[in-house]
Amino acid sequence: QRDSALSNLFGSTDPNSIKEVHVLKDDQTDSMSEMQGTISSNAIEGESYQIVKSKNGNSIVFDYGSSALTKLQYEDNLGKLNWQLEDGIDTIANYACQKATLRFRGRNYTAWFTTDIPINEGPWKLSGLPGLITKLVDSEQLFSFVMIGLTQPQRLMTFQIPKSEYLKVSREDYRKQILKRAPGMKVNFTNRIMTVGSVSGKYTPTLMELE
Repeated sequence: QRDSALSNLFGSTDPNSIKEVHVLKDDQTDSMSEMQGTISSNAIEGESYQIVKSKNGNSIVFDYGSSALTKLQYEDNLGKLNWQLEDGIDTIANYACQKATLRFRGRNYTAWFTTDIPINEGPWKLSGLPGLITKLVDSEQLFSFVMIGLTQPQRLMTFQIPKSEYLKVSREDYRKQILKRAPGMKVNFTNRIMTVGSVSGKYTPTLMELE
């Protein structure tokens, strides 16, 4: 998760302890590497976001934005996914699985699901089969999800959507914000002075971030 270190820094820093904030231009950010205690993020390490699925088939995506200070949220109305059941069986994580295919937002996916676990869910945004999706790959082999095991929680886990912490946007606005991001950022907090700078260059999002 790209911004975990930065999120921890901002989350653990008392605003009253900050005496000054310096925001550097792109061409000045390189000098921060020589400052002891500088924390860097790099988009190559991958983005940090959560997908929370509601029972009606929609997906709500929480994204940690271009910095630890920016949190975006959008609701993705997926509708009914047009899965096609195919001939083919496999065993994944000791479960007998059946094959299915789907074309979703310009990409072809092959899924393996098991009716031994009658939950119509799966990885990422995809769901809707008569059993849990245990494996999902796209035709270009760019994305692959494979279940390696299943555990039963000892107690009921609840999740509350912290709406007040997020800026709600449309999916299109979310895509635009993704494309505006810097490749990363650097933060230094020393002697009550916080210095922040963006890494120069252009951020290239993964296709899955935009789909």
